[in-house]
Amino acid sequence: MKIFLTPKCNLNCVYCFKDKRKKNPSIEEILEKINKAKKKIIFKGGEPLLRKDILQILRYAKSRNLKIGLETNGVLLNAKILKYVDELYFVLDTISSEDWKKITRKTKKDFKKTIKAIRLAKRLKKKVYVDSLLTKLNFNSLEETKEFCEKNKLILRILENPIITQFSYSNSLSLPIEDAKFLGKNKIVYIKAKKSLLSKEKLQYYKKK
Repeated sequence: MKIFLTPKCNLNCVYCFKDKRKKNPSIEEILEKINKAKKKIIFKGGEPLLRKDILQILRYAKSRNLKIGLETNGVLLNAKILKYVDELYFVLDTISSEDWKKITRKTKKDFKKTIKAIRLAKRLKKKVYVDSLLTKLNFNSLEETKEFCEKNKLILRILENPIITQFSYSNSLSLPIEDAKFLGKNKIVYIKAKKSLLSKEKLQYYKKK
């Protein structure tokens, strides 16, 4: 079960499609959903760690003997939070700090916090995934990212989903699928949309781009 905690985020990624005007669910709504979970919960956002009551939420979920996963960019992650988390899903599009700054529109200092958080999670023997959305901004540094994940025993997942907002196609930076075929190795997991959100005409248009 995935539980949404907040639309807010401390990064400002160029491709982001989250509606940041959406309201936070109340603590009562969240606890009610936790009560319905049977084995595992993944908390997601926005950035879940922006909630001031995040420790209360994690403690309660842990008291229910649930396996806990957390989707995060890692900037705010610390040992106190990791105490209650079993699996981490880090949003990290690239290990190149320069490319990361272009994508997130944040500083190298924030980038270093994410890398530090990933290493801390591994040191505390957590299961760690790295989710990278494949775009033209991180394509050239993908091999470097892959090497970093292999060296640190992280599970790299390359995301190729087309992203749609209610207004327009927001991920015009996505790579054409045919340009990414050479990346198909056993150590990289691909996650693709079950059904394209684009019309055939639009999909062909962006492939040509």
